[in-house]
Amino acid sequence: MIRPTSAATVVAQQLWDREQVDHASPEAVAAVVERVSGYLRIGISRWIGADGYRILMERALAEAEVNHPFLASLHSLGTHSNGTADVVRRKGAAEVEQGFVTLVGLMVDRLGRVVGDEMAGRLVEQSWSDMSRRRRDIKSEGIE
Repeated sequence: MIRPTSAATVVAQQLWDREQVDHASPEAVAAVVERVSGYLRIGISRWIGADGYRILMERALAEAEVNHPFLASLHSLGTHSNGTADVVRRKGAAEVEQGFVTLVGLMVDRLGRVVGDEMAGRLVEQSWSDMSRRRRDIKSEGIE
């Protein structure tokens, strides 16, 4: 069984919990998965480039799929695919949350091998938080 370190899991779970996901709604869970995937792609790509992010995601996804095979069907992470809600309906919100938190935790671990665990946690948290903050600002200004 492949799992991220406990420190990486804590970072990933805390970030997920900040989203205050409505587990009763597959669409809400899917929206968080897609939105956060986009945040991470944009934010982390700033630091390691698009190719670096793609490789990081591919490696983390390959490992996460061992315990959460349904992640393979979320090939469009970060692109707002309608298929994500179907996966949530089929697998359940709790399982999708667990798989996604595992995926993000593995990304933190893999990134930590390059830049150190503390910096990796900060980069992921900053990417997630910055984009989430921008989204709230846009909403409050009535743009979205």
